[in-house]
Amino acid sequence: MTFIKTLLLSSAFALLTSTGFAQSGDLTIDFSAKGLMVNATPIVKSTTMDVLIKSLGDPSKKVDAPNGEASMFYDDLGIVFFTIDNVVKGVGVNLNWDEDEKFPETSLNGDLMIGKSAVDKDSTGEFIQAIEGVTFDCPTPIMCIASDRADDVKCMIAFDEGLITQVVFLLD
Repeated sequence: MTFIKTLLLSSAFALLTSTGFAQSGDLTIDFSAKGLMVNATPIVKSTTMDVLIKSLGDPSKKVDAPNGEASMFYDDLGIVFFTIDNVVKGVGVNLNWDEDEKFPETSLNGDLMIGKSAVDKDSTGEFIQAIEGVTFDCPTPIMCIASDRADDVKCMIAFDEGLITQVVFLLD
């Protein structure tokens, strides 16, 4: 009986991993001069959730807003995609939850690269200023914005008590 259970569990695991279901920790987000990538998928003006679902699996929940926007949460990964008509308009990454319900409560479970630097829940405003490859302006102590406004993707970083709470990427 134990052999059959082991065989069934192994088969189920193989099926889940072969169908694009994201395992915790398999997430990589990279923002650089080349643009924004989520698990090697470029996030551009025409990227749809269908493409991301192939890489990440189904979202854990969907929240519809009155303005027609839908937030597609991946609570286990600590990210959310903001969409309109299934097209991605933004990506939100939670590092230290500040009770903003537009973000998952879970901290990012994966890797976040901005420029040439790895960003995590221990990153501070001083760290952001030292990132190579992306320059930030910090108009207030609680927010920094990537200063290159010509890019199709805008990056904003929010802070609370000196630590990064959220990173948001918005597509023009």
